[in-house]
Amino acid sequence: MESSLSQIQQKPTDYKICKNCKSINWYENQECIGCMGREFSTNIESTVTVIEQEYSFYIKDMNISEEEADSIYKEV
Repeated sequence: MESSLSQIQQKPTDYKICKNCKSINWYENQECIGCMGREFSTNIESTVTVIEQEYSFYIKDMNISEEEADSIYKEV
């Protein structure tokens, strides 16, 4: 499944973070889409932090606008 960064940011409770590789995963996933790990953080603060890091990467490192970053899709 894919979700845009703006979708993830709008509803962070629908996602969880892999404790091993820090990938964003859909809340129903039993295995991480990044590393096949099975341990997740469902803490909302963890999810928000990872989302902020994703935005920072695209805006600062890739030099794109926030609007462009909103439309980036991630496999979740």
